[in-house]
Amino acid sequence: MQGQHQYQRQLFHYFDIESLIPQNHLLRKVDRCVDLGFVRDLTEIFYCSNNGRPSIDPELFFRMILIGYLNGIDSDRQLCDEIQYHLAYRWFCKLNLEEKVPDHSSLTRIRDRFGLDVFNSFFINIVEQCKKIGLVKGERIMTDGTLFDANASLNSLVPKHEDETENVTLTKIGVEAPSTKKISNKTHISKTDPDATLAFKNGTPRTLKYKAHITIDSDSRVVLNAKVTTGATHESQVYLQQIETIENDLKLNITEAITDRAYGSGRIIQALIEKQINPNIPLFSGRSGSRGINNETDFIYDEENNRYQCPAGHFLTPYPSVSNDTIIYYSNFKDYTSCQLKIACKAKPKKFRKYTHSNSSRALQII
Repeated sequence: MQGQHQYQRQLFHYFDIESLIPQNHLLRKVDRCVDLGFVRDLTEIFYCSNNGRPSIDPELFFRMILIGYLNGIDSDRQLCDEIQYHLAYRWFCKLNLEEKVPDHSSLTRIRDRFGLDVFNSFFINIVEQCKKIGLVKGERIMTDGTLFDANASLNSLVPKHEDETENVTLTKIGVEAPSTKKISNKTHISKTDPDATLAFKNGTPRTLKYKAHITIDSDSRVVLNAKVTTGATHESQVYLQQIETIENDLKLNITEAITDRAYGSGRIIQALIEKQINPNIPLFSGRSGSRGINNETDFIYDEENNRYQCPAGHFLTPYPSVSNDTIIYYSNFKDYTSCQLKIACKAKPKKFRKYTHSNSSRALQII
């Protein structure tokens, strides 16, 4: 016989919320393994000890933030809405059914009050707990950067300088303005999010973005360091700072660093070797000595005249470089066009041969 469920609303419910949460639920695992008792001591300085109304429990705040992080909820308003009706979220936050979920505006104020230092200390304490149970060894680390969209439109871009603003105004009223420059990070800035910059990856449109630089323990995949920069910041610009931070904050003995070729500059490789860290990094480009006739054994340096002699006997003279780490040497046009070895030379199809001398050349040779 076919049954039919009849819903009858009950005014009172008698049950234990915890009994409804599966034993293998992610939040139950986190609650079992992570001790958040340190949060009150960490944030004690932000509250008066004997005056004023009781605040939102700072541990409750961080439990809510963890729920958002673990479930990809990046909106405070959405996070509060989901905690309101999600039993597992309420259980993790230690909120009974009758208790009110903090307003989303409170999360914003608390986040601003605590600032970056509190969040950084919270992060370090969690990683230290991972170290104590043997989850993090920190001997082999992996680093990469990834772009993510800023919450700002291209329509928010405005010229940085007054003369460009005048050109835009003239264009709007129908008056022909002088030749305008292309929109770039040098000429324009977002009025709604000034820290966001134009950036793109191959196959994606150029939009306003940020970049997350993430370093993890290669064995456990636990995040050891996270740094956010503008989207235009290259990965290699902040990498060594990340290594220093990991060594200083977490006291880890790093023995091997693994990255992609974006980090394969002579400066980074040299610094890692000096720290006795094995750099498992592909070289950034052929200019670093990764392919072609470009090794020190192929080119002979004439120290007296500060020039290089190529395998064909031609001389390459120095040219000013924007980098303090490298000097670029160029061949003569006539020498290159008449050179018998130019077919095998990696400079083809250019009309000259160049050789880049790096102060980190010994480190590059090791790689």
